[in-house]
Amino acid sequence: MALSAYILLCLSVLGLDAIYGFGFRNGFLELMANSYRERKLSGTAEPLQGNITGTGFDELLGNLIVFYWPVLDGNHPGLSLQAFHFSGAIVAVWVAIQVQSWRSPNRNSLLLSPTLFAMLSQVVAIAVVVPLWCAIYIWSSSPPRPKTRAISASAAHSIRLIPISTVLGFGIPTIAMLLPESTLQDLFSKQIAIAIETEYGYLRENSMPDGIFLCVCPCGAAVWLLWEESQF
Repeated sequence: MALSAYILLCLSVLGLDAIYGFGFRNGFLELMANSYRERKLSGTAEPLQGNITGTGFDELLGNLIVFYWPVLDGNHPGLSLQAFHFSGAIVAVWVAIQVQSWRSPNRNSLLLSPTLFAMLSQVVAIAVVVPLWCAIYIWSSSPPRPKTRAISASAAHSIRLIPISTVLGFGIPTIAMLLPESTLQDLFSKQIAIAIETEYGYLRENSMPDGIFLCVCPCGAAVWLLWEESQF
């Protein structure tokens, strides 16, 4: 394996320690767990909505709402500004991963599936998952053969849809999440908006064959994974 892949693996481990190790040592993870158990959002008396889907998936959504609430409640402008700055990097990273996944040597690789790694990034952390994806990409990818196209015509068509699906799958849900509670009250609560964005938003800025794209929901992501697996 190339030296750069080892470095990326080390960055992934470092990201794991920086998020979970440091969070454990400074008490952040315990504070977050207590907030979830007490069904109260940090810095407010507003109760945590604990029954969004009526399934075990609510535990994940509840923890994500607890995590993102301080960023979006307006009481920590510095934190909100940093998150706004970081969102640009997220879009760039996932678009680059998406394009690279459509190269001919990688297109049928479930191991490099953007859907799989996007779901993992929500459950684990993007700082852990993206370096890991890059390391696997370096290890498993082979350069295109001479005088052959690295991207097929159908893949090129799908790549042209990425800006549209990114706007629909990431942009609109993110804007809904950022809007004040009073703007959303006639449609859904801010907590629901956070749940929609974190799990439905950018899990898939992808294009299905024949130009049918997913804006993403877990069901759609599962369908896509099965489709990718069928291409082997």
